[in-house]
Amino acid sequence: MGGSSSRIDDSPKVEILKEESASSMDSASTDIVIQSTSTTGEDKISTMRREMLEARESELRQIEASQIEEVQRQVHELEAAYDFVRPPPVPRCVDEEHAVVQCYQKQLENGQDVLKCAHLVSIYSECAQKVAAELAAAVSEASKE
Repeated sequence: MGGSSSRIDDSPKVEILKEESASSMDSASTDIVIQSTSTTGEDKISTMRREMLEARESELRQIEASQIEEVQRQVHELEAAYDFVRPPPVPRCVDEEHAVVQCYQKQLENGQDVLKCAHLVSIYSECAQKVAAELAAAVSEASKE
C-alpha cells in the first residue's frame, strides 16, 4: 500500500507531514517528517551571506594564485642570480676515523690500554682541524663576494 501524506499544521515556518503506512500485520505506523518551508527574511539573509562568503572565497583564491605565481617568479630570479645549489657534503677524514675506531676495538678486545691509539687519534685530530680551517676560509671568501 502506498503512504498518504496529510498536512497537520499550516505554520509558515514549519510544515509537519503525517505519513501512514500499513505493515505486514495490518497495523499502522506513523512517521512524522518536519520540513522547512520558510522563506522568511532570515533565510534571505542567510542566502545573501552565503553568496557573499562564496564570492569573497573566490576572490581570495584568485589573489592567492597570483601571489604564488609572484613568489615562484622571485625564486627563479634569485636562483638565476645566485648559486644556491650546494654540492652534497663529502665525508672527510674517513680513513683516519676508521683507523681510530679499529684501534680502540682491538685494544678493548685484547684487554689492552686504549692509550696505545693516541698517535692515530692525533692524526685524526689534525685532519679534522685542517677541514675546519678550510671551511672557515671558504666561508670568509664567500662573505667577501
